[in-house]
Amino acid sequence: MVGEAVLDNPYWHAMTGPQARIAVGTGKARRYPAHIGPVAALAEPSEEAFADLERLVDVGEVVGFVRAEPAPLPARWQRVFGVALEQRVCRRLGPWPAVDVAPLGEEDMPAMLVLAEATEPGPFERGARELGDFLGVWEGSRLVAMAGVRAHLEGFREITAVCTAPDRRGRGLAKGLVGRLCEGILASGEVPFLHVRDDNAPAVHAYRQLGFELRGAMQVQAVRLDPR
Repeated sequence: MVGEAVLDNPYWHAMTGPQARIAVGTGKARRYPAHIGPVAALAEPSEEAFADLERLVDVGEVVGFVRAEPAPLPARWQRVFGVALEQRVCRRLGPWPAVDVAPLGEEDMPAMLVLAEATEPGPFERGARELGDFLGVWEGSRLVAMAGVRAHLEGFREITAVCTAPDRRGRGLAKGLVGRLCEGILASGEVPFLHVRDDNAPAVHAYRQLGFELRGAMQVQAVRLDPR
């Protein structure tokens, strides 16, 4: 089994591992293409790594890291915001509600973007499906819940974009979607993990019931090059 230390810097290990063909960058910096999302990664929080990242972003463009510790910023970089997260892993899946789910394809992206805009599950761009499968719950022609897979590093896959329309919450839809995704990941011999805001008590409770154990605290650090 691959050690969990890779989860301290998950996107770096994804972008230099199983998703290296998707990521862009060289040296000590990588990022997903902008049409996939504003997620970047550094091998280490050094001046050299930020110099490599500078070649991958436009002036004023916001990109974000998820690391166990925030990176000190060189003079040309600005902190836009930071968010405290819990990182959780699921090695043994608990019960989840039966939900009528459907795979989401490229033709479903307009509905996925509408749902993401209404619920703000985190960065979600039109190319998100290039990183992994998504499942959704429909009511007629309306997509009311979805969840998918983003980062893939050796031994681990990340659950992401878990969201439910505000008027359909409390019915276990997101929990059912995450359960189905986790079932497939575990069957492949890998371990699902996710990040959740530490102040999102309902989501934390649902993930605990599904078997997600707390691994540690993480930080989202959104930064940009100073346009001046």
